[in-house]
Amino acid sequence: MRKIALAAASLVAVALAGPVAAEDVPMDKVEQAVKYRQAVMSTMGGLVGTAVGQLRDGFEVGPGLDTVAAGLVATTQDIPALFPAGTDFGETDATAEVWSDAEGFAEKSQEAKEAAASFQEAVASGDKATLMGAFKAVGDSCKGCHEAYRKQ
Repeated sequence: MRKIALAAASLVAVALAGPVAAEDVPMDKVEQAVKYRQAVMSTMGGLVGTAVGQLRDGFEVGPGLDTVAAGLVATTQDIPALFPAGTDFGETDATAEVWSDAEGFAEKSQEAKEAAASFQEAVASGDKATLMGAFKAVGDSCKGCHEAYRKQ
């Protein structure tokens, strides 16, 4: 239950804070920018895990799928902004290609954003087949980006 509360609090913080553009990160805040990115990415993972628990495993506790979907939409709005120049150091799972192939990374990020929006629409529709297909697309978009831009 504590993890759900932590995920919900993280989601609210992320949604209220909004995206941070690369030029907005002063040099004395770079380490915090990395930690912020990691928190947002962990929140996304937690939301996906919550949806898996509900859709695949049948758990009915925690936030509803509508809240989970809204969280995914909020956290995928501008993924590239979470990776400003100068934050490619320390304990990060991001590969150098995030920055050297910014266009490709932006395309993969856009796929995640679109998949999250489709998932939210599918949740609202209530159609189980549409919902499962849309959630698979979310997973596929995460996997596609991780395969290309996350250290294995």
